[in-house]
Amino acid sequence: MPGTPLLAAYTARDLIKFKKLCCDKDTNPNEREYEIEGTKTILQRAVEDFNDAVVEILLSNPDLEPNLMSGIPNEENSDEENEFNENPENTTNPLLVGCSLGDFIMVDLLLNDSRVLVNVKDNNGWSPLTKTCSKGHTRVVERLMKHPEIDLNQATSIQETPFYLACEAGHIDIVKLFLADPRFEPDDINRGEIENRTPFLEACSNGHIEIVKILLADCRVDPTIANRYNQTPLYAACGGSHADIAKLLVEDGRIDVNIPTLSGVLCLIPFYK
Repeated sequence: MPGTPLLAAYTARDLIKFKKLCCDKDTNPNEREYEIEGTKTILQRAVEDFNDAVVEILLSNPDLEPNLMSGIPNEENSDEENEFNENPENTTNPLLVGCSLGDFIMVDLLLNDSRVLVNVKDNNGWSPLTKTCSKGHTRVVERLMKHPEIDLNQATSIQETPFYLACEAGHIDIVKLFLADPRFEPDDINRGEIENRTPFLEACSNGHIEIVKILLADCRVDPTIANRYNQTPLYAACGGSHADIAKLLVEDGRIDVNIPTLSGVLCLIPFYK
């Protein structure tokens, strides 16, 4: 890190000097690594470095702006900006980074600050909750869900909800958290992504049999919803050669095995090829 005394103190891991500088009214706690918009703030670097002591010091500064983003999408970057941007196609911020890393202590520190926005999104529409549900960071998901302003259904740019992502990735404990939450409605449970692939269909497609069993046992789940190509969950299970799941679905009284896709293919044909 080049530049200012605050950056130098952080780089040198001089916590006493860093704290002293942060208490100085002339110090800017929102400094970036380089004097270019889109590069990381000291707060984000501290989160990435698992440096909770520095994060606490920065959060105590009333002038800190904890939601500042780093990263500028490629098409908006100059050549100079891309040189310093490690991952220019994705924007992020301290809370998004902490959630992506699954760092419970860091996320808890940030969420205890009223200035931190719990539903912030990157340029692809990924929020703290979608990131943690996809990666399976159960403790962090629990902490996020306790936040009074959390949006349980905040979706990505292609309409993947946190619940959908947990079902897709096979994170059983996270799926159970959502199903047990009284704020979670039937419409939320059956909400599909941009091609109307529902959480249930995605669990069937990916072979997550324990999640399939849990969802089949929940009366709010509709196991018959097909995607935009009229491919049903049974078709998806057969297409993935998940015989155990296909058997569960065939034995379920709600499933019609004779529904063809838009191209006229029956659901059992891919499985028995």
